[in-house]
Amino acid sequence: MNFNDLDAYLNVRDQDEDRYVYLDELISNFVERVPFENINVQNGWDIALDNGSMLQKIINERRGGYCYENNRLFHEYLKSKGFESYLISAKINTPFGYWSREGSHMSIITVMDGEKFVTDVGFGDLPSKKIPLTKSDSISDVNGIYKAEYINETDFDVLKYDEFKDEWTILYRAKDIERNLEDFNDNIEYNRFNPDSIFVKRLIITKVKPYGRVTMSNNHVTITRDGQKSKVKVNGDNYQDLLVEYFDMRKINIKTFDV
Repeated sequence: MNFNDLDAYLNVRDQDEDRYVYLDELISNFVERVPFENINVQNGWDIALDNGSMLQKIINERRGGYCYENNRLFHEYLKSKGFESYLISAKINTPFGYWSREGSHMSIITVMDGEKFVTDVGFGDLPSKKIPLTKSDSISDVNGIYKAEYINETDFDVLKYDEFKDEWTILYRAKDIERNLEDFNDNIEYNRFNPDSIFVKRLIITKVKPYGRVTMSNNHVTITRDGQKSKVKVNGDNYQDLLVEYFDMRKINIKTFDV
């Protein structure tokens, strides 16, 4: 697969001799230009599970997708750059006090010189760089402090430090077992159609910014700037303009806002 058009869209430079730095640049360029979003689910459209349709969404429509779309494509993109990476499954520790379905999240592990790193661009709250897994070192960026650590031979947690509670919070629990797209079929169907799925229940659009993050829900755009949050009300009259202003997306009809 030729990813030259994606390179140009992401403003990716030629490969650096320092592959560790180059991997971080690929991640940051991707998450700063490709939002995490579930518009296709909200609109009842097919999701983009092949390179052609996903590149169309990103480059021509200035959009993104959720984990099955963003991480599947990024996995292929990393392989095209010569990186050793593989897909894994995880369950999410939701903010509503329960775990998601087993294996419902798709993530990525990339291996360099025998060391493993989490290279997930499809979660919605992770740093703009790789997370060490083998050594379990914490890393920080404008959106917080993160780490990944094994809890047994195969399972590991991805965590974020909660400065208000002064403790680490589990974002998701993953299995270090290689998966393929077909392994996610049941969860893909669930997260497209089941009324209990968070992606069916509500709109989620979020994108990394140099100063933090912007997130659109059914009711608000939340702007997180240097750790401080502010909100802008969203309704059927202004959401398209907000997509352009905050997410650099083209205007698109979203059924969430149909009256």
